[in-house]
Amino acid sequence: MSEYINTLKLKMNSEEAWKIAEKKGDWLWNLVFRNLPLTRLQLMYIEYEIISIKTVGRPALLSRIRGRSKPICKRMDILVNGTTGGVALIADQNLQFERIEITDNINLQSAGFDQDEAIKRAKMLAHKITHRSMGGMHEAEIVNFKSVYRPFYVAFYGDMSEGNKVRYITIPADGGQSHRAR
Repeated sequence: MSEYINTLKLKMNSEEAWKIAEKKGDWLWNLVFRNLPLTRLQLMYIEYEIISIKTVGRPALLSRIRGRSKPICKRMDILVNGTTGGVALIADQNLQFERIEITDNINLQSAGFDQDEAIKRAKMLAHKITHRSMGGMHEAEIVNFKSVYRPFYVAFYGDMSEGNKVRYITIPADGGQSHRAR
């Protein structure tokens, strides 16, 4: 019997990832590790959680005085890394999913992060976002919880022998990008 996993759609081929990997990242990487050659490129799927959260907050005092007393509801999707617990707001709502069969040549990294802690971090991010935009206190409620694997190309640099540290960078293969919130 075949097993399948849900993944974000693979949008980058290995040739494009190889070109990115040859650039070796930022200026600090080039300064410290400039002599390490690119030795291997590997496609890996890492488990993430997509948590949909609904926040409900009371309107501010000034709005209530003006006669607007409806609760303010927001819904957002948050992506939680299953290995590190890092959280990010999903700004692109047109995510493309595909279902792939698990074979021996697919590298999977399953979630090892505590699910309760992931939910706590997702709720904290939802509160931070709604508090910045609207102020006040909000209640966060989990609407949906979905596990998905995200594809990455992992580029390895240097000699891959026992006793040597292997340097690597990860390249998102689903076209996703991370932007730091200000």
